Amino acid sequence: GGNYWYLYGDVLVIATTYNAYEEADVQKAYIEKAVREASSQNPNIKWKIWCTHLPVYEEDADKDLTNYRNKMYFWEGNDDFVKDNGIDVVFTGHTHMSYRSYQMYSGERVYGTEETNNVTNPKGTVYISHNTTGRQAYECNHDDAFVAFRDAETWGSSRPGFTDRTVFYTHFSTVNIKKDSNGNDVFEYKLYKNKFDKATKTLVDSEVIDTYTITKTN
Repeated sequence: GGNYWYLYGDVLVIATTYNAYEEADVQKAYIEKAVREASSQNPNIKWKIWCTHLPVYEEDADKDLTNYRNKMYFWEGNDDFVKDNGIDVVFTGHTHMSYRSYQMYSGERVYGTEETNNVTNPKGTVYISHNTTGRQAYECNHDDAFVAFRDAETWGSSRPGFTDRTVFYTHFSTVNIKKDSNGNDVFEYKLYKNKFDKATKTLVDSEVIDTYTITKTN
């Protein structure tokens, strides 16, 4: 696939397009190379964001196998490849649902960040999986070990038990990276849910269903 990275001011964005866990070693090598090259251009990078297809943490019907694969490729013991390379946020897809993890490090929730949408100087990385309009045709486990927020309702009509065939839903998100009034660096994430009339394809309603803010004090 076409991997790339770019700097936008003091933000580093890394994109990898691999579509198999077995290719994780290649992804890891590319991420390390991107961080190294970007840091040589800007030694004062404030935020590092990684975008890829397959989730590192995944809601999966076979979650034990998924977690085994990820442990083998992305963390082991007290090490965490993602955070050890300074990555703050990971955006993924694949599952056709929207969910956000807790702050995670080496396969575990970071103590003290579990019940909040606002963290300051946190350890670990937050993992966000996105869905826009794709159908989720299967049920996934809601793995409380890492899932802080989840919304799987999109087209809906393909999911068991969904009866309202007249509407469908989409998700989209915004990210705002800024400095607060004290000069601290802030990452603000918002997830929106739109409701559409299926017959007319018109927007019926839109609401914010999840927010997450990371602050780094200076």
